[in-house]
Amino acid sequence: MPGLSTRVLSIVALTLVLFALFSGIDILELRAEEPRRALVALEMWINAEYLVPTLHDWTYLNKPPLFNWILLGFYKLFGAADEWVVRLPGLLSFLLTGWLIYYFLKTRIEKEWAFLAMLGYWTSVDLLFYGAVNTGEIDLFFSLLIFVQALWIYYFSEKEKWIWLFLGTYLLGAAAFLTKGIPAVLFTGFTLFGWLIWKGYWKKIFSWQHLLGLVIGLSPLVLYVYAYMLEADLPLYLTALVKDATRKSAAESSVLDILLHLFVFPLEVMVVILPWSILFLYLFSSRFITMASRIPAFVPFFGFFILINIWVYWISPDTRNRYIYPFVPLLISLLFWLAATVKKVKPNLVLWLVIGLSIARITYNVIGMPHQQNLSDFLIYREHCKEMLAITGDAPVYLIGEPECEEQTGNPVGSFYGIKEIWTPPLIPYQIPYYLSKSSKKVMSYQEKPIIGAYYLAEKEYASNFNPKILYEFKENWIKNDLVLFKYE
Repeated sequence: MPGLSTRVLSIVALTLVLFALFSGIDILELRAEEPRRALVALEMWINAEYLVPTLHDWTYLNKPPLFNWILLGFYKLFGAADEWVVRLPGLLSFLLTGWLIYYFLKTRIEKEWAFLAMLGYWTSVDLLFYGAVNTGEIDLFFSLLIFVQALWIYYFSEKEKWIWLFLGTYLLGAAAFLTKGIPAVLFTGFTLFGWLIWKGYWKKIFSWQHLLGLVIGLSPLVLYVYAYMLEADLPLYLTALVKDATRKSAAESSVLDILLHLFVFPLEVMVVILPWSILFLYLFSSRFITMASRIPAFVPFFGFFILINIWVYWISPDTRNRYIYPFVPLLISLLFWLAATVKKVKPNLVLWLVIGLSIARITYNVIGMPHQQNLSDFLIYREHCKEMLAITGDAPVYLIGEPECEEQTGNPVGSFYGIKEIWTPPLIPYQIPYYLSKSSKKVMSYQEKPIIGAYYLAEKEYASNFNPKILYEFKENWIKNDLVLFKYE
């Protein structure tokens, strides 16, 4: 086995990685943010309402709809909204990002190391065991858009093809905004304007090429905003997008939390890209130091992109690991360029490590996931929904309870429009409406007042107001409420 050629090991490693990623796509029920994304797209499908997203038939305000449109397209393509369909777009985005790393690097470093960089991205520990498991979340698709935008800015600024630079940057920025909202504005603005200024092209910011690219590139976003304005409350939508972006930022954190996060965050980044973060040690290699004058042009750009964008997350204590995902393709590219430059690590060693990580993920798929699904207190909703549907039959199940109110104090957009609060349906785990709606093909609508003869799911204490006959009862493990199914009579 140790004598296997690099080519054979490469084929084995690639095969195992792909098998590891696809073989576990439908074992676990949807979790974390996956069911919310899936549910919004599912309500689009059931209601045939594509412009204004809804959640429990109430306008959903926290994210724009592009990723939901993509999910909807996959639902219609496969005629189902099962877990594997929900996870497929994110998984394909993840694979495409890795392939783009290879495609970009193969003409800039040895092709062998470009291939290893692709495998390294796919097997970064946090991605392999979390991001590439919960691929129904939005972050892998958003990361793909941001990486493509970064490559676009680098390539066309180097070629000085200004119309293409601005047009593509703003088209990709519009797509990213329609995916995740405000973070796309920061990535686009910081990278584009910062790089032009850094390279001495600042006059191009005021050029006709920039204006033309801006107008054409942002036109899809402008058209969407205009169409949305005709159908729904645009100021409320913008207020919610700003609130969603600032909820996890330094603006809503204490000074002590920010200071602590300044020290912890670099370690968190290193953990996300383990085991490949160990390649940073080659920065101190004497061979690298002697070759520093021959650094290729993409290296300073990738470093610039990371530094000018990552500070937003560095000072935000509530940053999740998945928010770091847009930086991972560039970090991995830099690390494997570094390894290829120093030439102190054997490609076969990297391939064996990839094989080991892939086998670990396959083991998790085969043993860990079923065990987790059967024993986790947070993966209980698929079975509960089956039990409830056995009771309700073809009748819809409605959500009822006290609506949630989120104050908009300090929100600049809310202050401008005089919006002081945003109301939403009561919170329950999103798996519940997803599995109920998927099986019944009926939206789990929120109703403020009950209708005689209808089935309702409610928090037990709230349901007691109606003296109901409880048909089914269970405890959810997100907010820790006792939920009951009852028929209002």
